[in-house]
Amino acid sequence: MEKFVEYKKLSKKRQKEINNKKRKTWGIMKPIIKVKASVKVYNRKNKQALMNFNYSSKPVYFISA
Repeated sequence: MEKFVEYKKLSKKRQKEINNKKRKTWGIMKPIIKVKASVKVYNRKNKQALMNFNYSSKPVYFISA
């Protein structure tokens, strides 16, 4: 029979083993919450994407009649 040792006094390795036994898997369900980004929030990536708009390398000529 093993001696009872308080959880706080167990080694980190033993605590991890106990915690892993208690945990269960999520299965198919993913626990990540997906929230739509707010339009009001400043987004640097969008700002830079607009600034780096790539124009065609060929010159465009307009002929007025």
